Amino acid sequence: MEIKGIFFDLYGTLLKYGDMQAAWLAVFDALHRIISRYDCPVDRNALWESCRGLLGEAEPPCIEDGLTVYERRLERLLKRLNLRCNAEVVKHAATETLAAGNRYISVDPDAEFVLQALSQRYTLALVSNFDHPPHIHAVLKDAALDHWFKSIVISGEVGVKKPSPGILLVAAHATGLRPDQVAFVGDSREDMEAAQAASMFGVWFENDGEAAAAGAHYEHDRLPSIANAHTPRDLARAIIRDLRELPGLFKDLAGGSA
Repeated sequence: MEIKGIFFDLYGTLLKYGDMQAAWLAVFDALHRIISRYDCPVDRNALWESCRGLLGEAEPPCIEDGLTVYERRLERLLKRLNLRCNAEVVKHAATETLAAGNRYISVDPDAEFVLQALSQRYTLALVSNFDHPPHIHAVLKDAALDHWFKSIVISGEVGVKKPSPGILLVAAHATGLRPDQVAFVGDSREDMEAAQAASMFGVWFENDGEAAAAGAHYEHDRLPSIANAHTPRDLARAIIRDLRELPGLFKDLAGGSA
């Protein structure tokens, strides 16, 4: 096997989750504040109940309205509350709520070093499920990570999400690589299902701080089977517990060559 490209998931892989309960409360507070600012009065408790399904429900129908999927989710929520908020309010709410939640998410401290090391030998791409692409582009730019990737593929821009292999195949096409020349690094079952379905080498980031602290070493030479898969581990061709393991893993896979 010759790996020529390494594609990365974003959230939970290059970005680390913090206190997500606090993040959700920050998103809610930002939304309530913005709605009130635009003279769209709403009961706080009613808004809280409506927000429970903001991200978990099926996507609103895709129409040519100039809104992202996340903005259409917000628009649907506001309509349910009988609030007549225009597109300006919806767009402002999308930007501010995601920014509020992003305060509880940080870049993995090893991401810059690992991307720099891998970029010397491999083509890098980013593949993320996200309903509001402008936010991802802003996050990557603010973190100075965007320049490492030859291609950035976001579900909200291409209309397909992991675990569908289609989103990974879009990235493969954009980088000029065959799927069997690509490794995909992610932290979820959806990531590993997509990698296997796309015929890519799936590397599961077992994001366990205790394992990494204990010096756990990567695993490879695994033979996953989707028929018997219960966890991401069952689907992965290799497992890491720390991003710093990636250069060594791919060196081993290449037969130890520099």
